[in-house]
Order: sequence, then structure tokens, then C-alpha cells
Amino acid sequence: MSNQCLRILAPGAVKLEELPMPALADGEVAVRVHYVALCGSDIKLFHGAYKAPHNYPIVLGHEWVGQIEDVSPSALPHWAVGEVVTGDCSLFCGECANCSTDKNHCLRIQKRGITRDGACAEHIAVHFRHLHRCPVVDDIQPYALTEPMSVGIQGVLNRIPSATLDRVRRALIVGAGGIGISTLISLLDFGIPEIVMADPVRAKRLLVSSFNLPNVLTVSEMPPESDSFDLIVEAAGSGQALQQAFRLAAPCSTVVCLGHQSNVELDCGVLVKKSLNLLGSIGSSGGFERAINTIQLRADMVKSMITRTVPLAKAEAFFRDDLDHEVNVKILIDLASTQTFDCGTEFLGNR
Repeated sequence: MSNQCLRILAPGAVKLEELPMPALADGEVAVRVHYVALCGSDIKLFHGAYKAPHNYPIVLGHEWVGQIEDVSPSALPHWAVGEVVTGDCSLFCGECANCSTDKNHCLRIQKRGITRDGACAEHIAVHFRHLHRCPVVDDIQPYALTEPMSVGIQGVLNRIPSATLDRVRRALIVGAGGIGISTLISLLDFGIPEIVMADPVRAKRLLVSSFNLPNVLTVSEMPPESDSFDLIVEAAGSGQALQQAFRLAAPCSTVVCLGHQSNVELDCGVLVKKSLNLLGSIGSSGGFERAINTIQLRADMVKSMITRTVPLAKAEAFFRDDLDHEVNVKILIDLASTQTFDCGTEFLGNR
């Protein structure tokens, strides 16, 4: 049985390789992976620009969906062959002191597709503690985006009380990438009167506009007005945007940093004078169940984020020839062309 994978050998080099079929350890299940979505961190790993701990060579992929094909005896009471599943990027131990408060800060943390081989292989083994059930539906592609949806939910919905979100009059999301748009979708149930999405890339703004949401406005740059937003989510990795957020934030508002991870000078005088709440969040563990429910309710909207689908057999050539020459929100690698699930492809921008 084939078990092809896509491995980053070193910065700038990827290769399709054949892996042995996974042998199940205690508590693990075998998963036939159907789709893997590319994250900004995958692209940074390919370019050698990823700053957090990582390893080469590495099988990429931590945003994925698949189907259980075998179950170890100790996992059998919890999981069954045929279930559709996705899983954590943060491979937490579930036993240390940090896991009891936030599993993303596990003392023995490993990251799938970053420090440990990822999900871009036809068959993988996953411990059942890191699995999450998805609905069994005709098209499971949207559930490959559960992990980025979970990042926004963990950082915003799980960190900010619902009563506070219910009082938000204006929100600003900086960055219309996978995490930014996922955060937008997760906020729709709170009835926020106005949400502004800022991104300089026209194709991404057009995608958001295609949702036809009357309370959502897209702009190419940060708004000029001050003291006007009750919630600001920085999802672009921009230090400049984080600095400007302090000017745009209304008194007693909340600024959430999901993207920027480098040093930046912030005006703590403004932070104090406006009584701002500044939150940082890393990781997605803790947000999966809520993310799966959100995707189930808004599957069409989530699927529209998939702007390019690449068969696994063509993934090497895609990284070499097209990765840096296209405008995409989420790129899906299709490992399931011969399987029973449909593989739809949508295009954006110059495709």
C-alpha cells in the first residue's frame, strides 16, 4: 500500500517520498489523510524564514482532515474505523501542570509538521488525545481548515467573555488570510454592528466581500480614525499594525495579537490611559470543538477560503513554480484523489 508524503528537506527544497506504513503505538489510531491545508508557517519553513523551534527534514502539514482506518486496542472504546477526524497541531502530553490550564503551553510540547513529522502523508498515526470528530458529510474539505479556525477561536472567543463580545459595536481584523477570515466567521454570531477587515491584497478583500455580509467592510489599509474600535484582532503578523491598534482602540477595548511574534515598541502610556486589554495567544488547542461547530454551520463560507487545490503528485512542482506567484488564501493539498470524497477546486485572483 502506498504511503507517499511531501517532505521539506531543507529551505527551498521539497520532495515526494515514500514512507513505511505507520505502526500503531498504544492509544494511537491510523488515519487515511484526505486533505492538508497550507499555513503561513509551512511556507515560511519552505523559505527558511520560520523563527520558532523547527526541524529539517520534516513532513509538512498541521491543518488536515481524514478518516480513521485502524484503531489500537486502548483507543477502541473512544474511536471507530470510518470516523472523519482532524487533529491538534500542538501535541501536548495531557499530564503536566501547564496542560491543566492551556495545552498550547505543554512543558513537553511538540508541533506536528514543525518539530515532528506532519500530516501531509497518505497514512499517519495519531494519539487519540489529539483527535477531534468531524461530521460525516459528502464534502469534508472545509474541515481541513479546522486548525486555523481554532486559532482565532482560542485567541478571541475563548479569551474574551461572551458578554464582552456582545457589547462590541465596531471590530477591526487586520489581515484577510486564513486566520483573519476564520476569526471573522467565528465572530458573526455575536451580532457586531460593524466589522472592518483590513488587507492590502485586493483578491483577499474581494473574497471577503463575496460573503455579502452587510455588517462587514473591507479596506486596503488601517482606518485613519482614532478611538473607534472596541475589538481589534491583529492576524497579519504586522508589528506596525499592532502599534497602530493602540491609536484605533476605544477606551476599555481589547486588542488581540494572533500574528506578530517579533520585538515591537508599544506605547504603554496609551495602554494605561485608555485602560486597554492587550491579549496574546498562541496555538489552537482548546478551540477545536467550537471551530468544528462553526464550520458545520458555515461550510460554504469556509470552503470559499480554499482558493487553490493541488494534487499530492503535483505538489513538488507547485512549490517550485507557483507558490510565490499566486494570490491565495488557503491552498489545499489533495491526498484523496482516488478516494470517495469529492475534491472541488476554486480559484481566486490571477488563476
